[in-house]
Amino acid sequence: MKIYLAASVTYAEETAAIAEDIRNIGHEVTSHWHDSVPLGGFLGSEEIENYQAKSQSGAFMDMSGILDADLIVVFTKKTSTTGGMHVEFGIAIGLEKKIVVVGRRVNVFMMIPSVRNVANEAEFLDLMKDWRSLFSAPAQTAKD
Repeated sequence: MKIYLAASVTYAEETAAIAEDIRNIGHEVTSHWHDSVPLGGFLGSEEIENYQAKSQSGAFMDMSGILDADLIVVFTKKTSTTGGMHVEFGIAIGLEKKIVVVGRRVNVFMMIPSVRNVANEAEFLDLMKDWRSLFSAPAQTAKD
């Protein structure tokens, strides 16, 4: 399965390690922002205006990764500093992608019944070992 990982840039090192674990299970990772190599590092929100070409290139690379993915995974352990992970999550909803939120749900859209939620990275990696359950399990029911 092709998987895109979305998280705060402050969680990039941990996300890169999770990406390696996912590859070792046998899946393809379509996100590259966490590697920092493709564009020579991350841009903070204060730098975006000063590096327009780099910013645009990163945005198009991320959108391509989302389009190519079968599953979008959003890690909420660290708060987003740029809002990018929320945009990626919104794109995934619009494209009707399978979505898993790892950690607590941080906005109302993460309560949509089709969005799967797991408590932590270990639970997510276990789920990826039996990923077919994502496509056969009934949608979660919303709780009041």
